[in-house]
Amino acid sequence: MYIPIEESPNELLKLQNTTMQQLLNKNMLSEIEKILNKKTNGKSIVTLINENLDEFINDVNAIISRIDSKYSFTNEAGNKKNLTAKDIREKILEAYFPLRALKANNHSIEQLSSGEQRKAIIDVAYSILLANGNKETEKDIILAIDEPETSMHISNCFNQFLMLEELARNHQRQIMITTHWYGFLPIAQNGKLHHILSNAGTTMIDTFSLYNVIEKRRSFPDVIELKSMYDLATSIITYMRVNPNTSWIICEGSDDKVYLEYMLKDYNAISILPVGGCRNVVKLYQLLYSPLTEKSEENDGKALFLMDTDLLYKFVNKPIEFSANKNTIFLRRLQIDKGEVKLLDPCTPNIYNQTEIEDCLNPRCYYEAVMKAIRKCEDNKLKSLVEKYSFVDGAETSMLRGDDSCIQATDCKFISQKNQIINFAENTENKYVIANLYREICEQSAEKVEHKLAKAIVELLRISE
Repeated sequence: MYIPIEESPNELLKLQNTTMQQLLNKNMLSEIEKILNKKTNGKSIVTLINENLDEFINDVNAIISRIDSKYSFTNEAGNKKNLTAKDIREKILEAYFPLRALKANNHSIEQLSSGEQRKAIIDVAYSILLANGNKETEKDIILAIDEPETSMHISNCFNQFLMLEELARNHQRQIMITTHWYGFLPIAQNGKLHHILSNAGTTMIDTFSLYNVIEKRRSFPDVIELKSMYDLATSIITYMRVNPNTSWIICEGSDDKVYLEYMLKDYNAISILPVGGCRNVVKLYQLLYSPLTEKSEENDGKALFLMDTDLLYKFVNKPIEFSANKNTIFLRRLQIDKGEVKLLDPCTPNIYNQTEIEDCLNPRCYYEAVMKAIRKCEDNKLKSLVEKYSFVDGAETSMLRGDDSCIQATDCKFISQKNQIINFAENTENKYVIANLYREICEQSAEKVEHKLAKAIVELLRISE
């Protein structure tokens, strides 16, 4: 079902419209047929209609035959002789539904603004598809919408995309959209971006995951351009207003998201968004600081902007404060202190040690994830090397570097080669592989896995299961 941008909402939202009829539940149409086929005194309404019409036609044929017997009303050879319930059902739809026009607050659709009309299209389509649920329908609907955000007020955009995402994620409906709106990204984590190119008569389609689109956009073709962070910031604010109990964690990369999603899986009202590096984390924090600290904002949700402690990016200038309401937005950097995970304010001058999220995990599970990733790689020398290393019993952190490392050489002559393992673990592509292996190992653990980082986040945001 395709809804082009130039389609008139007033015409589209008429129940007799072909597009709207595609959405209708088969059960409702079947009900009309059941009524027509329901027998009274041994005969259905369809049978009675056919008998009465046949009787009428016979009378007409008898009258005209008096003039000349060569005239008569008969059915074409090979065609069906009588009406079916489906024939009558279609005519009922054509005749009945025009009597029922869609209104909003007693105002007809054509009296609404263009943005309100556009919103009504998605609202109605969402409602019908949601009502149908898993019921059997005459057709499997693929809903394709051209620029859902067109003419729509920014306060409505996010919720409209949220409904479309819900249809796809929770109700297994295929949704396809074209859009120029950047703000949909926080809710389209399971989506795909498709680039279609026609060259010398050959059509090629390149597909990119939206799981971490901001970080991966460097790999997009040059013709694909994403707007600035402003739409994204506005989108997050709007979402928090509509869903006041949802807390956000803005992190650096997709591997961070994998770890955080697993650690906080028991906390449903958390949205985790990777933005492709600490600079983007800080940029988004600065854009959101003022609106999220306004006293007038009635918002129970919180936003944590989480970054590693990078040796080259240690201090962050604090945004200008406009109010004292600072308990909704936090910028924090990871730091290991005496075996404990701490979330420190990078706007405060301090002595920081290089710390990444991989240093703040469960030591045993992270060690096993790194070892498993190396054993799956194609580097035979590295595979042989890791057999000369073992886990440090009693390790308090998952750090691979330094004196508090969770990994040790079983033979002193291999100590100097430890950097090969560290370099493998710090490779961008390997990080994502290790993150997923870490999640699998934690899930398969017979004992409950402790996550100090999750505890620190929960305490800071004061969230509950």
